[in-house]
Amino acid sequence: MKYLANEQFLRLLLNYIGKKFMYIRNPILVILFATLVAMLRVSAAEAPQEPSQFVLYYYQAKAVAKTPFDTTAFLSARLRAKKPAGQSTETMDPAMLAMLTELAAGEPKKVRISSSKSEANTASLELVAVDVPQSYKDMAKDCTSWNLKGEVELVKENGSWKVDKDMWTFKCKGKNGDTTQSSGLGGKEQPARGP
Repeated sequence: MKYLANEQFLRLLLNYIGKKFMYIRNPILVILFATLVAMLRVSAAEAPQEPSQFVLYYYQAKAVAKTPFDTTAFLSARLRAKKPAGQSTETMDPAMLAMLTELAAGEPKKVRISSSKSEANTASLELVAVDVPQSYKDMAKDCTSWNLKGEVELVKENGSWKVDKDMWTFKCKGKNGDTTQSSGLGGKEQPARGP
């Protein structure tokens, strides 16, 4: 999207205006605010249809999203079906929304594609974080070596790519043993364990 290049300026302006929005009585300023919000809205319909470009576009959208719900249009029907019917930022418990937003904020925003494999209706891409989030840097302090890798799986639905998996895996080799932590969307369901 052409407006994503000016993302930082627009976000600063939106944050400033948004905080003052309650006190704005001037209709021109209200229209300006609404226009800026519309410029930042990211549409999955405008997304590129080459898998690598689609994933980079999706990550641009995630970088400007205020809540995890803002990128729902990019998700596969399988992932959208996991969301309870009628659930939105307005109806969700505020504490739960804050937790989900914080988790999403801790994911890498700028990525590089390290490998890609695609077929007619599916694609699988491995990602590397260009800017490692502070939360991962903090976890890496106790590691003798570590890596952070992302994996995105796409499926084609109605002729458009959709994200069916978006997972990040952090692996740490430490003095007291190795640890692995994964987070994201669309991990395969685990079979139920017996009693």
